[in-house]
Formats: sequence, C-alpha cells, structure tokens
Amino acid sequence: MHKELLLVCILLVSACTTLQGTVGSDVIKVQSTETYIGVKDLLSIGEIKTIPKSPVPPNTPIALSFILQNNDDTVPLEKVKKNLFDAPGFSGVTADNTKTLCNSNPDNCFPRDNMCTDRGGFCIILPLEQKEIIYNLTTPSTAVIKSVGSEVTLSFLASYEVESSSQFVFPVVDFEEIKKQQAGSSTVTVPASATHGRGPLVVDMEVVGSPYVLSTYPGRLAFRVRNAGGGEVVSCGTSTECPGLRGRTVKMQIEFPKGMTVTPPTGFTSVGDYMYENIDRDITFVNKESAGSIIFPFDPINIAGKPFISEPIKVTLTYFYEIRGSAPIRIQPV
Repeated sequence: MHKELLLVCILLVSACTTLQGTVGSDVIKVQSTETYIGVKDLLSIGEIKTIPKSPVPPNTPIALSFILQNNDDTVPLEKVKKNLFDAPGFSGVTADNTKTLCNSNPDNCFPRDNMCTDRGGFCIILPLEQKEIIYNLTTPSTAVIKSVGSEVTLSFLASYEVESSSQFVFPVVDFEEIKKQQAGSSTVTVPASATHGRGPLVVDMEVVGSPYVLSTYPGRLAFRVRNAGGGEVVSCGTSTECPGLRGRTVKMQIEFPKGMTVTPPTGFTSVGDYMYENIDRDITFVNKESAGSIIFPFDPINIAGKPFISEPIKVTLTYFYEIRGSAPIRIQPV
C-alpha cells in the first residue's frame, strides 16, 4: 500500500537589504511542502531458513531457502538477480553429481531452476509477489571444518533495477513585488514543494542562498542524492552488471522548465529540450549521500511582470539496488 508522508514547514524570508538600496523586511513567506509517495524498500528478503535446521552434521545435504518479496502493489520489479556470494566450506552439486566448493567459483552453487542468476538471467517479480529461492548445498566435511571453523554464515544478496523520480516546484519572485510589499508593510505567500516517488534513492534540491528565486538575478540550483533505503546502490563496473547504465552507478536526468537557461556542470550533457543527463559523470556515495552537490547555475528568469510564478523541475534516477541476507549455521560432528 502506498504510504504518504507530508512534511510542511513555513519559512520566513527577509528580502536582501542590499538589493538596489531597498531596505529589507519580512515580506516574502515561502510555504514549503515535502511529500513521499510509494515504497522506499521495494524488495525485501524474508523467511530465511535451512532444512535441516542448525546444528547440522558435516558432509550433509542442506537446503537454504528464503523469500524475495516485491513490496510495491502496482509496479513489477525488473532485472532481479540474486547471488550466494559467501558460503565457506559449502559445496554445490553439478549436473554430473560432482561436488564443487561454492567459494572456489561463482558458477558452482546456483538455486533450483537457476532463477534470477547470472546463469539463468534476470527475472521479474510482479507486484506483491513472493518468490521462494532454494539452494541445495552440502555442509563442509570434517577436514574442511578445521580450516573454516564450525560456526559458518551463508551470505547472499539480491539486486534489482529501479527508476525513481522527484518533482520540485520552486517560486520565482519579481523584484518589483518585493518593493510593493515592503512599501505596504505587508507580506505575500509563495508555494514551494518537493514530491518524491517510489524507490530508495531520494533527490534533494535547493536554491543556493535563498528559498526562492529573484527573477532579475542569476542564481544556482544544488542537487544532492541520498540513500533512504535499507540497502546499497550497486557499483556498476560493466554494462553486463547493470545494463543500460553504461558503467555508471546512477543515471540522472534533470528536466528544467521551458525557457530556463542553465549552465550544465562538467559531465552533464543536453539530451533534449531543457533536459540534461550525467553522460560522463558518475554519482558516488559517502555515508549514504552523494559525494558533493551537483550545481547548475542559471540565468535571470523572465516572468513577464507577474508578481511571482511557480516553476517545475523533474529529476529521474535509474540505478540498481542491492539488499543482503544471511543464515548462520553450526556444523556439529555426530
């Protein structure tokens, strides 16, 4: 079910005291709203278990199972993949019944039907669908236990493609309106809003130095990306790992309002009318936030003598997201 969180804050803004010699006062009141629509963690791992349960004897067949669930009730998850990336001492069984250590080769241990794997290809999980994943394995032998220990953890992950979007509406105020309100000792309220859609990555945008744009002056817009989910963004080294991203961690497209002239920062290229994309620049993360702001300087905005207008900006992110799970197991000789 979609969840909405509405945060409303009222900002009282003082006009600058140096603008054309005008004495500033509290004349522009910006009413800002921020809304979150949809699910942040789109995929979850649950019902992790082994059959038989721990403790388990050495050199014994064991099944690891867990559930992958799409938490979104309207949109399927695309390009889902899972991987048992660490299974110390455990082995899988090949087609000719040969046992091979899982950690010696990533191709050695695959789930039943090879669903959602490098071998079987990406899969799709429908809205609210639960997909059971089962790995048939063999516990370490007594000899192997001497090197890996008797307390072993099976670690696995699941990744999926996400497209997230944020819509911003920011106010552009005419300078004459400020002077008019100051002369009458009154105030005017202008709206600003941010609406964030589904997915764990969230974009924040601000007008540098002010919550509104003064139409006759140039300014700068700053964008930051933060990870609001419980997993991590996949670092895409190759196009095979993350098809469509051309080796980028995040594909970012920003669509500005018609007539707004911006100067794209290094690495961003025009890909359409008033739309820019990080063709030659990746977005990396430090402590769940993008490393630094993405700054777009802009020219004065002509609002044709109107007191103020509200302008929209849309940001779309495409990326792969990863969540992890684990199953601790004790190997106990009979």
